[in-house]
Amino acid sequence: MEQPFMGNPSLMKKINLSMVLELIKTRGPISRADIARELGLSPPTVSSLVKSLLEDNLVVEIGLSPSSIGKRATLLKYNPSAGFAVGVYLDGTKMLLGVTDLAGQTVTRSELPVNGSSLKPEEVLTAIRDIVNDVQKTSGVDGNELKGIGMAVAAVTDAATGTILSARYLGALVGFPFKTMLEKSFNVRAYVDNDVYMGALGEKLYGKGRNSENMLFVTVGEGIGVGIILGNRLYRGAHHGAGEMGDMIIERSLIDERGPQGGHLERLCGWDAITEMAKERLKSGKKSLINETSGGKVSADLVHEAARRGDEVALEIVQEVSRNLAIGIANVASILDPDLVVLGGDILSAMDLYLDRIKEELFKILPRLPRIEASELGRNAELLGAAGMAINQMNPLIVVRPGEVVGT
Repeated sequence: MEQPFMGNPSLMKKINLSMVLELIKTRGPISRADIARELGLSPPTVSSLVKSLLEDNLVVEIGLSPSSIGKRATLLKYNPSAGFAVGVYLDGTKMLLGVTDLAGQTVTRSELPVNGSSLKPEEVLTAIRDIVNDVQKTSGVDGNELKGIGMAVAAVTDAATGTILSARYLGALVGFPFKTMLEKSFNVRAYVDNDVYMGALGEKLYGKGRNSENMLFVTVGEGIGVGIILGNRLYRGAHHGAGEMGDMIIERSLIDERGPQGGHLERLCGWDAITEMAKERLKSGKKSLINETSGGKVSADLVHEAARRGDEVALEIVQEVSRNLAIGIANVASILDPDLVVLGGDILSAMDLYLDRIKEELFKILPRLPRIEASELGRNAELLGAAGMAINQMNPLIVVRPGEVVGT
């Protein structure tokens, strides 16, 4: 017979507290009696746990239940205004900063241009401090109400230490311990992770993935990456590098050209690839609206605009990119069997051209087709995922069914 799990009292209290808080967040307004019934806890235990949550201002009493039979129960509700979190998204050209309440609702947001190759850690710290100070001044909140900071970076990152291990566009920040720096500077817990992972978490918490246990978040732009959620858990891999989809090989010849440098799939359907495809076709003498509107400076955006106007060369490029992306997605989906694939990144600006074409290509090659959706959060997915990471770690153990504990 399987022995019941026996934890020490302190651990059991933390788990019970987490379960109660999660139930109030998802099912509130709810009474203490209903919490006890739902979780199988004794009424005195629930009362003690709720008292602790009330003292921390994480839940509030909002009045009595409407029942006219017997004694009316006091209802409890989660208090998202009990604090705020900061989310940061950093890539080679920009830094997005946002402040959210504890429900992930954005309070303020700002964007700064950066040069990733020369960006200094102190500049990142200053930008975060400025937005925290701005929120404190405009909203009157106390600095103690900052609950955590999450940072999404376009780099391979050791999430445990918050250190950037390698970065194509943020070379000056490699090796810097951002987690330690942020925690010392702001006296809160900080979390630093890959931008695609944070984007996947953002979609899972606040976007199209809210009801999905197994999903992929595929970002397409200069680079191509995939954030993987399996069984409600973010999957990072053994070396913090899971999801480097841009390195996928779908043409044997590219191995000889690129070797171990990677970027094989990006050479076929990344934003730079779109530009190169257009240049090659124009160089061969093909007539196109791209040539007429580019002024000699071809870009992916110009290709997409020409495609919307029915240009044959541009439409040919869009179709080829869609086919290559679909093959890459199919390769990942055939192994992991997700129920949802969310597309994000720069491709969102041209989703009218790509979404249906990618679906059509996937229909041809996948025996089990997941839902394919455009990101609901747009370019805020990484930012909200970073803030959500900080918020979630206030309540890291979430029991969703007996025997299953979900975390990030």
